[in-house]
Amino acid sequence: MGLVVFSMLFGGPEFTVIFFGIAAILIVIAGLVSVVQLAYRLKGTTSAVIVGVLSLIPLVGLITLLVVNGWASKELKKSGFRIGLLGASPAQVLQAIQASLGTGP
Repeated sequence: MGLVVFSMLFGGPEFTVIFFGIAAILIVIAGLVSVVQLAYRLKGTTSAVIVGVLSLIPLVGLITLLVVNGWASKELKKSGFRIGLLGASPAQVLQAIQASLGTGP
């Protein structure tokens, strides 16, 4: 229903397709940049370039994302965080940030 109203307000289905197409492309670019930055911080330039290239290939990009996630989880575990299905606990991360800044309870 919302999509129908959106297309009626903003010029028809062509605009809607273009709008959501551009939005999808921007989301993919933001995700790619984030994964490459994470790989660069964890493993260096060579790994970041390889991750960037592999992330552009369908299905291979998903596997690459899982590998980089594993690298990040391993680093967090080495730093003392407990890692669950959805990553580290937000409360534990906040506590670590406050401890490093010297603030908090």
